Amino acid sequence: MRRYLLPILAALITGCTASSPMPVVIDVADARTQAALDGVVIRSTGGTFFVPTMQSSIVGPPGATFGPLPVPEGSIGETDRNGRASMMISGQRPVTLRFFKEGYSTGFIVLQAGDDIVTGALAWTEGYVDPRVHVSLDDGLKMNEMGSRMLFRVRANANLTSSVDPS
Repeated sequence: MRRYLLPILAALITGCTASSPMPVVIDVADARTQAALDGVVIRSTGGTFFVPTMQSSIVGPPGATFGPLPVPEGSIGETDRNGRASMMISGQRPVTLRFFKEGYSTGFIVLQAGDDIVTGALAWTEGYVDPRVHVSLDDGLKMNEMGSRMLFRVRANANLTSSVDPS
């Protein structure tokens, strides 16, 4: 019985976790003035599913990833003078976005992309993570001194077609 259960379970997981490119529009603004920010570099990374347990299971060892890779695995965009960027992100996945602009603290947010909607930043969001969580105390103090922060929002873009280069 177990010999038949594994292939069935694998087929169900793989069938349910397929990823495809999802077009989105990302708006970025200054957190203090709410003015649109141009030239913000945005890096997206699609997630994979993992085993969040401390013990091995039928899916795999603790922390193992499973299912097909996200499509696209990542992409890079840049905002225009209206503070807007059109990009392709991984659909049906958790997606990490990082925002970079000189003079601003790095923005960071994790979204959940479905088939036709993105949740996690539909409204203006600062998405700031205390840098001490990710870097040493000295580097964190330097980042905190920068002071300027960004606001961003992300929404699905039904008007963008798959002809846009997802890389």
